[in-house]
Amino acid sequence: MAVERIQTVEIQEEVQQAYLSYAMSVIVARALPDVRDGLKP
Repeated sequence: MAVERIQTVEIQEEVQQAYLSYAMSVIVARALPDVRDGLKP
């Protein structure tokens, strides 16, 4: 017996959350110095 696991979501909210998560990860990754770069600013 198969169980349906389809959820109805608002596309606008899903895209907004995904983009915000992506944007924050990019900001944090660029803001913190990397040891491999010799901690250059």
